[in-house]
Amino acid sequence: MTGALTSDGEPVLQSTVEGPAGTRGIEALVDTGFNGGLTLSSGLIAALDLPEKTVMEVTLADGRVRDVQTYVGTVALNGTSKRVLIAESPTTPLVGTSLLWSFSLYVEFQAGGAVEVARLSEGAE
Repeated sequence: MTGALTSDGEPVLQSTVEGPAGTRGIEALVDTGFNGGLTLSSGLIAALDLPEKTVMEVTLADGRVRDVQTYVGTVALNGTSKRVLIAESPTTPLVGTSLLWSFSLYVEFQAGGAVEVARLSEGAE
């Protein structure tokens, strides 16, 4: 999984998400303050026909607490498919630390810098 640093200095990754209705490519911001897996818009969730999982109470970065509908989908990470919990959010898709678990994250903080994710050794899970 690779990406780049945006002109705003935000690391983004290119990936694919799979659901019962097919596969879609996404560009998602890496958010190390988000301990979930992935967020997607309601439109993309519907287009992929992702199955509902549960409603979870989450605390946002500004301290507000919200109930969020979650779904289950499969995300491709460097040739590995990983089933993750996907939270519905109206914002730009976010990749959280749960999705990145057992992977390393490399970011070059410079203009046009690379963003890369690589699988750790098997014992890292």
